[in-house]
Amino acid sequence: MKEKAIENQIKKCLSSMGKNVWYFKHAASPAMKKGIPDIIACIKGHFIGIEVKQANGRQSEEQKVCEQNILSAGGEYWLVFSYAEFVDKFNIFARRIKNERSSS
Repeated sequence: MKEKAIENQIKKCLSSMGKNVWYFKHAASPAMKKGIPDIIACIKGHFIGIEVKQANGRQSEEQKVCEQNILSAGGEYWLVFSYAEFVDKFNIFARRIKNERSSS
């Protein structure tokens, strides 16, 4: 499946989640810093950069640097190769934040 189709599925899913989710689709341009994830999201107060690749895709060096910068700053970075992989990562994330909130 093409990256654009995967991105569209992810955006549709995020849009359906209501007020606890904010996101935007990063549009690459010559003026934009290289390596920024395709989708930037804030879900229940958590920053998540989502980089979408098709099955044979690979991260650029700039994307790897951006991933490390996001992780170092306390955010999350999800590299996904399919909509199903996004759903899996989201479900793991949702269980984790539910457990964090219930143990507080």
